[in-house]
Amino acid sequence: MVLETPSLWHGASSQESQDLYDRIVELRPQGLGYRKCAAVLNAEGLKTPRGKVFTSAHVHGLIRKRRLRDERLNADPKVTYRNSGLYFLERKYIKKWDESGEG
Repeated sequence: MVLETPSLWHGASSQESQDLYDRIVELRPQGLGYRKCAAVLNAEGLKTPRGKVFTSAHVHGLIRKRRLRDERLNADPKVTYRNSGLYFLERKYIKKWDESGEG
């Protein structure tokens, strides 16, 4: 039996990623775009989770990944069952005959 559902996926979010996301969410309502958010994060001395300086692509990626994660976790599960048939094998004892003809 195979059970498939995309809703079981759950990528754990690190505290560092959570803090960066929260900081970006604070900056966006101030009218800052991705490039200016990256400049502010770099000016504050923050680094990406891989230790690099921020670019607009990093900021956009953090927001996009968080949105996708939240959508998956909050979505109604769509469950698909395949190959759910049961198979039975009958085991028979096969008597081995010896040379004398006696079992």
